Order: sequence, then C-alpha cells, then structure tokens
Amino acid sequence: MKPVIPVRLNIALLLAVSLVNMALLYTASHAPWWGMFAAALLFSLSNNTMFSLLHEAVHGVLAPQSALNRWGGRLAAAWFPTGLAIQRAFHLTHHRYNRSEAEQFDVLHPQDIRWLKYAQWYSIYSGLYWAVATAGVLLYAATPRALRRGLLRLFGRRGGTQTSATHYIDALDALPPIQARLEIWGAVAWHAGLFYVLDLNWAGWLACYAAFALQWSALQYTDHAFSPLNERDGAWNLAVPAWLRAVFLNYHLHLAHHQYPSLPWTALPQHATPGPRFHSVWLACLRGPQPLERFPQFTLYPTVSTPSSKPFSGSLSTRWQLEKLWLANQWRFTRRHRRYGLIALMIAGQRLLSPRRGTLLLSGFCFLQAVDDIMDGDRPWPQPPLAVADALIHAWQTQDFADDELGRLARDFHQRLQYTPQPEQSRAEVAQLLAVMRRDAERAAARSLWRAAEIQTQHRHTFALSLNLLLAALGSHSRAETVPELLDALGWCSTVRDLREDVAAGIINIPAEIWQQAGLPENTAVSSEQVLAAPAVRRWLAQEHHQASALLAQLQQRLPQAALDKPARRIVHIFARSVADFSQRRFQRLYPGVADAVT
Repeated sequence: MKPVIPVRLNIALLLAVSLVNMALLYTASHAPWWGMFAAALLFSLSNNTMFSLLHEAVHGVLAPQSALNRWGGRLAAAWFPTGLAIQRAFHLTHHRYNRSEAEQFDVLHPQDIRWLKYAQWYSIYSGLYWAVATAGVLLYAATPRALRRGLLRLFGRRGGTQTSATHYIDALDALPPIQARLEIWGAVAWHAGLFYVLDLNWAGWLACYAAFALQWSALQYTDHAFSPLNERDGAWNLAVPAWLRAVFLNYHLHLAHHQYPSLPWTALPQHATPGPRFHSVWLACLRGPQPLERFPQFTLYPTVSTPSSKPFSGSLSTRWQLEKLWLANQWRFTRRHRRYGLIALMIAGQRLLSPRRGTLLLSGFCFLQAVDDIMDGDRPWPQPPLAVADALIHAWQTQDFADDELGRLARDFHQRLQYTPQPEQSRAEVAQLLAVMRRDAERAAARSLWRAAEIQTQHRHTFALSLNLLLAALGSHSRAETVPELLDALGWCSTVRDLREDVAAGIINIPAEIWQQAGLPENTAVSSEQVLAAPAVRRWLAQEHHQASALLAQLQQRLPQAALDKPARRIVHIFARSVADFSQRRFQRLYPGVADAVT
C-alpha cells in the first residue's frame, strides 16, 4: 500500500516555519548581540526544517497535486535561497551517482588532486559549502553556458570527476533555462522583500544564515561519509535525539530515504535500520578523507524507538506531576549545595541529547538523593527515617508504591530501569542501596562509632552500588568493582567534604579508634569545631588525604589496562578528576594546614 503524503501537515509546516524564520530574522536584526546569537541558533534549526520540506518537493512528495508541490517547493527553495528546478536537478544527480567515483569525497585515491580533495572536504564541514552552493546558483542565473564549460575545463578531467563537477554541470545544461533562472531571481526578490518589509540588516541576516550554513553543511555529507560504496545502500540512518530528528523531518534517516526515495518523510521510520550516532561519524570526518582500508568502523544503534520502548508512561497529567516533582527536588538539592545544581544541568544536557537516558538519570538522581537526604537528616520528613527506609524497601520489593512524593518517584524509577542492560540486576542493586542508606540512618539515630574497616565497607557498598546504577543508566556493561581505588577515593572525598554536616547529624565517619584517641565523648552530641580541634583528628585527616592521593595515582597507572567499556572509562575519568580537584584545592580551604601535617 502506497504511503499517504501528509499534505496538510506539510503545508502547515511550510507556512508556520516561514513565519518562524521571519520572526527569527527580525529578532537577529534588532536585538542585542545575545538575542542575535539565540535567534541565529534557532534559525539554524528552523531553516533545516524548511530545507527538508524542499527535499520533499524535489521528490514530488510535498503534496500529491503537482501545482501545489511545485509552488510549495518554490517557497521552500527561496528560503535556502535557490530554485526548485536547479535543486531537483542537483539532488536527483546525487541519487544517480551516489557513492560512485564521482561522489566518493571521503575516499582518498592515489590519483586524486590532494589539495582539491581536502579543500572540498573541509568546505563542507566549515559551512563554506552552503556559501559556494548559493553563489554557484546565482552565477548560473547570471552567466551563459560557455562560462560553465570554461569552469569545467579549469577543473580538468580529474578535478571534474573527483568533485562531481562534470555531472552537475551536465545537469545544469539540461534545465529549462528560463524557468530555472526565474525561480532563482524569484528567491532573490523574496529576500529583498524580507529586507524591506522586516527592516532587516546584513549583520542579523548573515548571522542566521551562517548558523544555518554550518548546521546544514555538516549534515549533508555526514549522512554518507564512510558508508558502503553502493548507490542504494551508501548512506547512514544516523542516531540522534528524537526531537532533533523531528525538527529535520527524519532527514537523518538517510539510508532509508536512499533505499525508498519515493516515500514521504513520515514513512521513513518504518524502514529505519540501526545506524551510527551522528556525532561519531561527524568527529571521524574531521580527520579528512581516508583510503578505503583506513575507513573508520562505527557501532550501530537503533535510530527509531519502537512503540513498546517509549521513555514516558502514563497520562499527560502524570507526566506533568513527575516533571514538577523533579524540578522541585532539583531546586531543593541545589539550595542545599550548588554541586547539585551542576549535576542537574549536566542531566538536563543529557536529556536533550538522549531523552530516554537523560530522563532515567534524572529519575534516579531525584529519587535516590531524596532518600539519602532523609536518611542523613538533611531533609525534614513527617515519618522517622528508619520507618521511611523500611516502607520504601518493602514497596520496592513488592512494587506496591504509595501515592506520595517518594512513592511516585520510586515507581517511575523502577519502571525506567527497564532501559538498562540488566533491569532486574539494577532493581536489585537499588534495593541493596536503600538498605545501605538505612544503616546510615541507624547509626545517626544512635550516634554510633564504627571502626575504620566498617566505615570503609559502608562507603564501598554505597559507591559501588551508586556507580553501578549510573553505569547501567548510561548503557555500560562495566562494573564499579573493577576500580576499587576510585570507590575508596570517593568514600574519602564524601567523608571529608561533608564531615561537619555529618557530625552535626550524628553520622560519625571518623573511626572509633581515632575518636577515642582524641578523647571525644561517645554517644553524645559534639560540635564539629570541637572534633576538628583535636590533634588526633587532624593527624587522621592528613593521613587520609595522603592515602587518597596515593589511591588516585594508583588508579591513574592501572586505568589503561582496566576492563572498562567506553562509557565507564569516561565516567571514571570524570570522577577521578573531580576527586583530584577536591584534594588539591577545596581540601586546603576546608582544613587549612592539615595537608602538611604528614610528610
């Protein structure tokens, strides 16, 4: 059955995006520099939606009526700016010669003109490709055929082949000259009219089109670079966030388009096979063209979520309630310490790049940090911490969650863990982590003193479980137990960073041996100033600081051989740098002179 062209949606988008483009051009021309920057960034996205509509018109699937398809395509082309006829000629030539010798811009052949190969390649990834394409269209509209043929002779036979100039100039010569030129001059008149009606200036217009040029150019060959040398299969379905794919009208599903060029954009997801991530191919492209034997290999990922793998569940009201809960908790965390605000910003960025993964991280962060704050006494709660812990552990094991704040947070996190590599293992580790946090609430209530080995075990369990859950949320199969040095370093950092607050809450992370040496009272409230004034405690702090530095050095030496996959290796590096920065800077400010107590 032939897919239905979404003509009403396409025309609505054409008109809506035209209005958005006008508003952004106006803003860029009349706002201060920061407004111009924001407008240009948004224009780089909206005008790519317009180019995708032009692409639909080129293939005749913008609208089933030929006149509507033609005039809609002309409006979309004017925003590039170009003409529909010339764009159709160029794009269909691209389909005809895709991944042939004429379109192997990423393949470095021995006979290639090297400087020309690299000049063409990097003009694509710098945005210059758009400027050259636009200037070329205007040149075509203003010059005779003889000049084009002279330009081809200037390229030479080899240059004409490796740049594909020969085929594209042949396509130009086959165009109906009057119609093609009128469309181009119509696009020029369109922009002249925009300048007049909207009172645009060149700075704003150029800022918008420079941002669009960079965004558009980068995609135009990333979706083909280092793909199979096959006319039909020589493209990629690029994995990008769903919102970005929607903005580009599924243009990233380029392999599906080359395999089924007559399908409208709405039908492409049904044919989208796994492909590499956009940024992986784009970064590989920065190294320039490569011989075939040195082509990079990419990991393939699902590019379209199946209906059963939607990251959100429940009604719109339920989702909105969760968003409010997450926002309120992040604000509460950030008010207590700004480091939580930084974590919230990092998670927000991850939600933009990968909504499912980012939302899983946010759900886990809000639930587990809220529980930890209640257990540590940092957050007042109507029920005693131990009662809260017991109720949560039971609810987690039975999946019978209460309809209160913690229950809703727990239920959502429990559901989202299905997107981890081993969901049941991750859920079991959450239950274990809740039990570990309960132990902190127990010792806080009794102001218990633990020996050094008990404290180290508690910290190792806490950070091993937490790090394993983070790795699982990032899709990693690695385990935190692979880097015990990092677990001990994180335990040290947590202890000394929050020592004053923990002592005030009754959580004594100073070993019983040191506490007794210092002559401090047991099972009784004591001020952090009194604790930190004790020479035995200061010597212990200095020894622990020295030991943490040794752990980080040991981790640095062993890390290259550690059995970690790429996401785990990246996270370990981030945490190690964070602990090292704390050791070298903040520790000195928190405990002046202590670091020099051990030589």
